[in-house]
Amino acid sequence: MFQLFQRPTCPLLRDSSEIPYKTLIIPTSVKSSTATLGNSLCENLIFESPSSLESLSEFGGVNIQSVEIPESVIRLESGAFWNCRALTTIIIPANSKLNYIAPYSSHVSGALGGCNNLAIVKCYKKLPPPCYKGAFCSYSGTVLLPPSLPINAKLYVPKGCKAAYAEYDGWALFEIIEMDE
Repeated sequence: MFQLFQRPTCPLLRDSSEIPYKTLIIPTSVKSSTATLGNSLCENLIFESPSSLESLSEFGGVNIQSVEIPESVIRLESGAFWNCRALTTIIIPANSKLNYIAPYSSHVSGALGGCNNLAIVKCYKKLPPPCYKGAFCSYSGTVLLPPSLPINAKLYVPKGCKAAYAEYDGWALFEIIEMDE
């Protein structure tokens, strides 16, 4: 296990590619992830609770299979989980403050660009966080690639909220299923 921060003022590691850690722990004191944290060996991303993280970015290339976005996160920035090819599941809690999932911009992939195996998103929020197709686009060099999700990708939403989610073309890429919970 590798804790990225020893003290609240300690910056994120800039080049973590040579550190053979399997777990990243994000302490409660961190408000924004702004350094490149990509590490193909990382399999677990743990946000200490209660999280004060408001913005997620630069977790591109990590080998995590699932992530629960902390309730405190307001923004998933461009490239936040870019090219996380092992990522199959994202959970967004009911009390989540998430209100922005970045699309691609000026040669920067969308927040979830290149997450080719993202099969399940469980969003417990009644009011959908805006999500457009561009959030799932990525760049290969200077070429913008279209969204590439599994054919059977599913978005689980609260009962009675399917139509609200379907209004966003990013969420419409998924089969939208209402949860009984």
